[in-house]
Amino acid sequence: MNDLKKLGKTSEIIGKSIFRLLVFTTVIIAFVMQLEKNRNISLSGKVGGIIGTIVAIFLFYFILRTLFRPIYNLDNNIQLRLTNQFTVQQYKSKWIMSLICSVIISLLFIIPSFGISVLLMLPQFILLYKSKDI
Repeated sequence: MNDLKKLGKTSEIIGKSIFRLLVFTTVIIAFVMQLEKNRNISLSGKVGGIIGTIVAIFLFYFILRTLFRPIYNLDNNIQLRLTNQFTVQQYKSKWIMSLICSVIISLLFIIPSFGISVLLMLPQFILLYKSKDI
């Protein structure tokens, strides 16, 4: 039981660290690319580029947060299940979502094009799963 708690805390720390690193890296890369690209453009073009970059960063941030939250919340879900605050069905659904997000995150960085196709196929996988018992 104690090993499970240590493993959960380790997983939470790693998940939050990777999330913060990705957000920080995205912000730096986006602004460096915008500054490099907009050297010889008028002021309105530069302002538009910076606003577009900020919007893209926020969009990417929310996508990453949606993918990482089930991963680093798994320890909390395990503790809620062990104290009987979650039913078995609630825990299984949280666990499956964590598994799916973990697979997506791992594939996005190993094989980018395949990871994106897995992400785009999620609705199809959900449809297949729900229609299994019809």
